[in-house]
Amino acid sequence: MDLSNKGDYVIDPYESPPRKKRMYFGHPINTYDTALEAKLVAALEAAFPDYEIVNPNRPEHQVGYAEWEKTHVDADGKPTGMGYFFEVVLPTCDAGAHLAWPDKMFGKGVFGEADWQQKRELPTWEIFPDGSIATLPTPLDPSRCLTREETAARLWDEPEKVSTVKVPFKPYQ
Repeated sequence: MDLSNKGDYVIDPYESPPRKKRMYFGHPINTYDTALEAKLVAALEAAFPDYEIVNPNRPEHQVGYAEWEKTHVDADGKPTGMGYFFEVVLPTCDAGAHLAWPDKMFGKGVFGEADWQQKRELPTWEIFPDGSIATLPTPLDPSRCLTREETAARLWDEPEKVSTVKVPFKPYQ
């Protein structure tokens, strides 16, 4: 299939009408449903008006993740829904913007999403809690990637249980 980028839209001769370019917003789940998340989505929309912002914190993605997790495990045999984003959502995106923690570390999932996009030579940016945006260096520095356990410790009050109580994201303390 011959695809070519034409301005604000991705042109596919088999798709009618052409779709707007899509930017994936990778961010820690403890920023979901917060004022920070709303502020960063607004910053991305203002900086990239030619893109639809794809937010994983949408009901359809939460359902997709949960369904995927029921039938998939990671290398350690633990249930995981992350494959939903890598195999279903990210292939529909043309770029990405990713949020790290204040110490510049990325959670395992957010790092993986940014790395996936970079390996496919898609444009990637880092967005900061103040709403500023910078090009994400290519390739990503693997030392900025937390392990799954380190990521869980930053997200959950009881990381060993992956409880339902999120630890608040505290930007630049």
